[in-house]
Amino acid sequence: MDTARAHDVMIYLPAVSMSIDPRSPIPGGGAENQMLMLAKGLSALGARVCLAAFDNSGELPPSIAGVDLVRRAPYHAKRGLLGELHEVVAIYKCIDEGDADIVIARCAVPSVAVVAWAAKLQKRQLIYSSANIFDFDIARVEPSRRTRLLVRHGIRAADQIVVQTEEQRALCEQQYGRIPTLIRSIAQPVPPRDGRPDAFLWAGRVCSYKRPLAFVELARALPEARFRMVCVPEPLEESRKLLDEVHRSADGVPNLELLGPLPRLEMAAMISRSVAVVNTSDVEGLSNVMLEGWARGVPGIALSYDPDGLLERRGLGWFAGGSRTRLASTVRTVWERRFEVDDLNERCRRHVREHHDWNKLHAQWFELLGLGRASEQSQPTLVGAT
Repeated sequence: MDTARAHDVMIYLPAVSMSIDPRSPIPGGGAENQMLMLAKGLSALGARVCLAAFDNSGELPPSIAGVDLVRRAPYHAKRGLLGELHEVVAIYKCIDEGDADIVIARCAVPSVAVVAWAAKLQKRQLIYSSANIFDFDIARVEPSRRTRLLVRHGIRAADQIVVQTEEQRALCEQQYGRIPTLIRSIAQPVPPRDGRPDAFLWAGRVCSYKRPLAFVELARALPEARFRMVCVPEPLEESRKLLDEVHRSADGVPNLELLGPLPRLEMAAMISRSVAVVNTSDVEGLSNVMLEGWARGVPGIALSYDPDGLLERRGLGWFAGGSRTRLASTVRTVWERRFEVDDLNERCRRHVREHHDWNKLHAQWFELLGLGRASEQSQPTLVGAT
């Protein structure tokens, strides 16, 4: 590493401010929380780390848990050509100010192409960290040809690509002809759940591919069970319309509790008392909410996507294979047997210990980045993601 530079690593995901800023109206999602945990873990191992972050409230601290925060100008790309030029300049200046040998970019959005361009011009190594299978199959969710081209260019320009699952690895090789590095999602160490499970949980951003209305229909079909839904809106007209539709559809479904975004501690408590975490998405990476459930011994149920076959192959829950009839039947059975004691809870926790261990995965990243052998450094402290 170049010791003349200010940092070894910059993580470029400015929406991470949602996971840091207490005034943010929307909490950070899985991608943001994963990158925040990674930054803290690398810093604890001795790396000089900074995070790019939007400072929309003016309340961001200069650093968090030893990680420097590089304030990024607000997002203006949707304000026409001038807005897009503003965004290009803001990204370039932010990466320049971070002054790191390595830039880690995450999320398949058009700006990843600008991040790649800026990193190359400034002679910094670029690593792309995937968050979803559509990073390598963007046409499944993105109708804009321009956006697809920018995303593909940005990912293709990366010096290294890191994936979360075997399926992502295969897609990366197929779509880009690149052999990526597999480093699984990080799970924060948490105690096992205590108390009686009392409802099924759906939690996530309100967007079309996550199929939130399928969960509402599930609750309506099973009046004997209880359901909770934590809806996180996106600042898009499509998301607002879909959220309105979810509210209209949920009206008159008394066994469904519809909630807005929650603070991390409240969300953790809700996961702990869930019968199971339900995922209705068409495509995913590895659902962070489901991973947090497994860490506590809470199983998962998926309608259409089972990452690497973990629910069925590893026995971490149930998979409906895209059938809503099968989903309803499975949920009914799970509800009826929710108090039965078996090894499912411990199986979920054991899987997380073996494959998503906080210390092991931070060590893998540390060594991948060329920062030395993590075994020679102090181990990361078990700090949370908030």
